[in-house]
Amino acid sequence: MSTSSDISSLFKLFGRRASQYQEIAEADAGSASLESWPGIAKAEAVQPAVAHGGLFSRAQGAASAALPQVAPAPAPEPVPAPQSAAPERLVLPALAAELSEPFAGGALSLRSMLGKLAQVEDEAPALSAARPRAQLANIKIIAVVSAKGGVGKSTISANFAVALQREGHAVLAVDLDPQNALHHYLGVEPEPGNLLLTAGIAQPVVAGQSWQDICQPSPVDVHLLPYGAVDEKRRRTFEAQLDQDPDWLARQLAGLELTDGALVILDTPPGPSVYLQQVLSVANLVLVVSLSDAASYNTLPMIDSLIKTYAGDRPEFLGAGYLINQVDRSRQLNKDITQIMRNALGDKVVGLIHRDQSISEALAYNQSVLDYDPRGQGAHDILACAHAVIARLKIPAEPQA
Repeated sequence: MSTSSDISSLFKLFGRRASQYQEIAEADAGSASLESWPGIAKAEAVQPAVAHGGLFSRAQGAASAALPQVAPAPAPEPVPAPQSAAPERLVLPALAAELSEPFAGGALSLRSMLGKLAQVEDEAPALSAARPRAQLANIKIIAVVSAKGGVGKSTISANFAVALQREGHAVLAVDLDPQNALHHYLGVEPEPGNLLLTAGIAQPVVAGQSWQDICQPSPVDVHLLPYGAVDEKRRRTFEAQLDQDPDWLARQLAGLELTDGALVILDTPPGPSVYLQQVLSVANLVLVVSLSDAASYNTLPMIDSLIKTYAGDRPEFLGAGYLINQVDRSRQLNKDITQIMRNALGDKVVGLIHRDQSISEALAYNQSVLDYDPRGQGAHDILACAHAVIARLKIPAEPQA
């Protein structure tokens, strides 16, 4: 009996049709292509730009020519599979692990495993040949993430950026959250006519513009790349392009030519997203912000799984650290959950930040808590956690001259 007859009989046994079973040949992987986010056209420099406070390794010139329309890259020629070998079915890594140990959590029937394979075909991303990665070895990248909203992630991102700058590092904060709110935390408020709230990384590249051109200095000596104010249509278009081009963020950061030893803080929206995939593909350290409550505790396995999926196999990835925010020792349940989380996470806990009203008050005055209440509990906790992050990144804290 032929292979196709075997498959047909098997599917009839489980009430399915053989046409629902599709094989993906290895040759198909070579034919997939990714639509690249348009790059910046390099033209002859006519006027050097001023570097921001030692953040960039060299000044970049403004391009004098208009940016040409960039067409999608043509798909490479498919590589024929060896005629003597039958095509193998490609399975997503997470499912492959599950199928390799089908009895780890209880026996899986053949029918359920076939159903999972059929589902993977609908959800699997386009595959492509191995691509050269952008070189980011001269900088350290910290991704600040959370599994759910309302945990103080952007507040932590901004205050951490200030704390790291106070330790003597050149710091760039990148706002990858569509709320476009990080500039409030860093005291960067637009003057009338200033394009801060419209210009940003989510906007289409214009003639002669680079990320260095939209980088905003702040009163706390942290430089900011804002997300930019975009409407819903533009946001969806931008996110679709990020999904098509998984190396977009790596290329953009490499193109900035930051000075050696610079630190980059990436603020992301909560939960799974294309932004999270982008930052996990470049981060040296992931800082997970969580509250000490039941809802946050229940989301820890999900965010841990995402980190392992998108960052776990990179040699430059140093792991994830967990920061427990708004700890309130006057509430017994809060204390108990904090202790449970510390026991469960062990040395992955970077530190605790206690509930301190001065942290939220600082935002009202567009300040960091280090400036608003430098002797308060919140400022003390932020600095302690920043020192722990520096230690995990294995870089010395060198005071500025």
